[in-house]
Amino acid sequence: MNILLAAEYYHGIPRFVRFSVELAKRGHEVNVITSYPPNSMISCDVFPGINIFEANPHLDIQSPLYTVTFPAIQVARLIKRRNIQICHTVNTYATTSATVALVSKGLNIPHIHEEPGIGTKTGYFVVDLIAETYDLTVSRLIMKSATKVVMLTKSQADRPLKLGANAGKIVVIPSGVDCSFFNSNKPEVIKEAQTIREKMGLGDAPVVGYVGRLAPVKGVKYLLLAMKEVQQEFPNVRLLIVGDGFQRAELERTAKTLGIDANFVGWKKNALAYYATFDVFALPSLQEGLSHSLLEAMAMEKPAVATSVGGNVDVIRNGENGFLVPPHNPILLSSGIKKLVNDNKLREKMGTLNRKIVEKEFSWESTVSKFEDLYRSLLH
Repeated sequence: MNILLAAEYYHGIPRFVRFSVELAKRGHEVNVITSYPPNSMISCDVFPGINIFEANPHLDIQSPLYTVTFPAIQVARLIKRRNIQICHTVNTYATTSATVALVSKGLNIPHIHEEPGIGTKTGYFVVDLIAETYDLTVSRLIMKSATKVVMLTKSQADRPLKLGANAGKIVVIPSGVDCSFFNSNKPEVIKEAQTIREKMGLGDAPVVGYVGRLAPVKGVKYLLLAMKEVQQEFPNVRLLIVGDGFQRAELERTAKTLGIDANFVGWKKNALAYYATFDVFALPSLQEGLSHSLLEAMAMEKPAVATSVGGNVDVIRNGENGFLVPPHNPILLSSGIKKLVNDNKLREKMGTLNRKIVEKEFSWESTVSKFEDLYRSLLH
């Protein structure tokens, strides 16, 4: 099949990059249209066999990072020149995706729209106001015009329904995780995790870890408050935060004010060894889609304490492979963390189960095969 994938920041979405590579490996012709910053972290040349076309942005906003691009003529020509059979867009807030959605509708090309999130707040008043207006106009148009709308979990189906999508066009296809990569038993990963512990002076102390953006919607402030409670009862427990964002300085000040022992290590291209360093994974989000960091931690055999929002409730079975707690609640969050910190056997039991769940329900092979089946059903 000849497939056109559209994403605003293709190279900034590792999951989507991996998905395109897997499609190419299966013999499909994969074309990608994207707009991205000039100093993109990954070169196009890294992915042979995938045709990447850049849509030059009309407007490039640096803070928060966002581009406005409506390459309608370029998309129409690309669809005709490459004999595109299926268009696959990601995220309604991406103007490149919006353009592909509209052009594919005009050219009568089947269009799948994938919505990885649930519509989150950035913390910028003006940006959030624009996003709400965008939802009521462009997002609604995309959802209503798409041939099929793919959500990552059942709990996310409310968003496309609210934006006018017909219930019959909604399909649930979870993201995939590379279990061969996210493997805590690799000797090199174990060695690197030990090096991290030594450099940070962690010793054998239990480590609670978080991986993700540092923005209000991720609820890291509540994790810091929870750790205040945890460290009062278990003074040797450490907090390791992997990630970056505009809230980082504020969170570092909060940690200092609370007097908690926390390490902010910034964004890491490869967080594998950091996952291996954790004893407990915490996800305090106020809103969530299907968290890839949660799935990656589970693949690394880590028990999780997560808020009962979004896709978390579809992944964590409370009391079996982790604990679900209400958002905005540092007391209950700390309670779940304490249970795991204080019980080695429970951590091991939950971690082992998490690995099995990811291998069975969230493998890349299953994800790509489901999309292939969806593509074929629309072509036939």
